[in-house]
Amino acid sequence: MALAAAVTASIFLLMVQQGGRAPPKPPQITYFPSFLPGRTDAEIIAGNKAATDATRRAEAEEIARQDRVRAMYKALGDATGVETDEAYKQGTAERDAALKAQQAEREAVLKDHLVKNPS
Repeated sequence: MALAAAVTASIFLLMVQQGGRAPPKPPQITYFPSFLPGRTDAEIIAGNKAATDATRRAEAEEIARQDRVRAMYKALGDATGVETDEAYKQGTAERDAALKAQQAEREAVLKDHLVKNPS
């Protein structure tokens, strides 16, 4: 019984020592560099172009990766005797339709929100 009381007392002693030392530090705020005051229109446009180029490169890399995966599945299907041509044609048609829809959506957003810059 003494051992149980000692263990319980030591646990409570540890809990008392842990609590309430100091208030937590306030969060550190990191502002977006695109919202910094004093940026010129040229800097904003250059940043937007760089971000767009990076996004397009990432999309192109993803498409290339998907093409490599499709080629591997086609090779596997050819090696095992599975007919893959019809599925490949159907998948290509679906991907082309999705890309056209995505492009149309992007153009609609640009048309709705594009502001002509007089400078």
